[in-house]
Amino acid sequence: MSSDLIRTESRGSRDCNVPQQEDEAPVRIERTFRGHTKAVTSLSFSPHLDKLASGSKDNTVIVWNFKDTSRAFRYKGHKSDVTGVKFSPDGLILASCSSDCCIKLWTPTVEGKSRNLTAHSSRIRQIDFSYDGKLLLSCSDDKTVKIWSMPQPTFLSTFSGHINWVRSCAFSPDARLVASGSDDRTVKLWNVDDNKCLHTLHGQTEFITSVAFHPSGTCVASSSADRTIHIWDIRTNQLLQRYFAHDLNINQVAFHPNGEFLLSCSDDTKINLWDLESGYLSSTIHTHQQQVNAISFTESG
Repeated sequence: MSSDLIRTESRGSRDCNVPQQEDEAPVRIERTFRGHTKAVTSLSFSPHLDKLASGSKDNTVIVWNFKDTSRAFRYKGHKSDVTGVKFSPDGLILASCSSDCCIKLWTPTVEGKSRNLTAHSSRIRQIDFSYDGKLLLSCSDDKTVKIWSMPQPTFLSTFSGHINWVRSCAFSPDARLVASGSDDRTVKLWNVDDNKCLHTLHGQTEFITSVAFHPSGTCVASSSADRTIHIWDIRTNQLLQRYFAHDLNINQVAFHPNGEFLLSCSDDTKINLWDLESGYLSSTIHTHQQQVNAISFTESG
């Protein structure tokens, strides 16, 4: 699905704050995983869907057996809260990042020591792998985004240009571009080959909390503390849609693998599923008692 199928008005971008449809299907909880002693900050499914990784403010990473919700491994080693976790596309590496300025690389089938990257000079907010697993991306409160070669981690380059903390970063599906979102209220698009900033996207009035590429690679979604989600056509830098999405700060957005839906979570304790073609709120999941910090789709959706 391309951005041509994301509904817009003829005059330009479309504001989407339509009430959810009354015939929405009920959402059923399939599994609940319990084991962290503090808030869960991040999630990642393994590519084979047999494992789920979670990071927490209790400084640990837990790898769960997905089918029976049992704990496979608990990884300790970070000296502060774990802010991000991500499986490599082949599932052989689990990366975690932390407020301790360190990236750790774990073997998710073995309980043991990690390889460590002293990556940034301040808190690391998020990490991402390229589609082929050859590159690792990180962003930080030191206002930079960095790229590492994998699987033997070697520092490659730094993207500098934001003037405040960088909270979120993501590779495009072909790994030619990087998107980053910052407390300077902008989203930047970077060329991986030469480290140059191609475009800076303005429009949200508070800090950017999350960025995500559409599976087609033609669009980027950004969420903000201003409680909106913007969807941008990165070929034209045009704002396609603006969702008035939640009652409180939005913490993360994620596109469904088929490109037809967008998921968002918030401090308002809700997870919302948006139909991108119609602009409707398709359904709301309201099963958490406190803020929802992280969401993730499986590869199959």
